[in-house]
Amino acid sequence: VVDDAGGNVALRGPMPARLLALLVAAGRSPVSVDDLVIELWTTSERPADPVAAIRTYVARLRSSLGAGAVVTGTGTYALGPVDTDAARFEDLVERARRSSGSPLVADIWRQALDLWRGHAFGDYVDSDLIRPEANRLDELRAEATEAWFDARLAAGEGRELAADVDRAVAEFPLREGFRVQQMTVLSRAGRPAEALRAFQEFRGDLTEIGLEPS
Repeated sequence: VVDDAGGNVALRGPMPARLLALLVAAGRSPVSVDDLVIELWTTSERPADPVAAIRTYVARLRSSLGAGAVVTGTGTYALGPVDTDAARFEDLVERARRSSGSPLVADIWRQALDLWRGHAFGDYVDSDLIRPEANRLDELRAEATEAWFDARLAAGEGRELAADVDRAVAEFPLREGFRVQQMTVLSRAGRPAEALRAFQEFRGDLTEIGLEPS
C-alpha cells in the first residue's frame, strides 16, 4: 500500500508496483536495469523493448510519488528519499532496544509491530532480489514480537497476553521463545497442567525434526 498524506496512491498497474517493491527491497542501493528486466518478466513475457518499458514504469512512479521518488544512475535505478514502513519499523526496533528496561518500551515495540500487515512484501517474495530482504524483515518482526511479549510479561501481564502469544505460536510453532512465553502465561493464569502440555507438544514437534528443547 502506498499512501500520501493519509490517502492511498494509485500506481497505475501491477508492473510499477512490482518495480517499486524491487527498489524498496534494495534500500538506497542502485539496481541495474539488467537485473530489473530479469525480475520484472520471464523470458517469454518480456516486451520487445524492456528498457523503454522500465522507463515508462519509472515515469509513472514519479508521477504518483514525486519526481525524486526514483533516482536514475548509469544503467541503474534506486529508491529516492521516500519514507517506507520497513525503515520506520527498523528505527522503532532500534529505539526499543535502546529503551530496554524503560516502562515505555512495550509501547515502542507495539508501535513498531502496528506497521505490519501480513508478511513482508506480500506477493512479491517470488523475486530472487526481494526474498532475502523479506525473510530478514519477517525474522526481525518475530524478534520484535518476542521482545514485546517479554516487556509485557516483565510489566506483570499474564492472561491478557494469551491470545497474542497463541497466535505467535501458531505462526512460528518451532520458535522456542514463543513457547516459553506461552507456558509462562498459562502458569500465571493458574493453568499449570496446560503449561506442561504445551511443553510436551513443543518437545514432540522438535523430536520430529531431531531436536530437543533447551
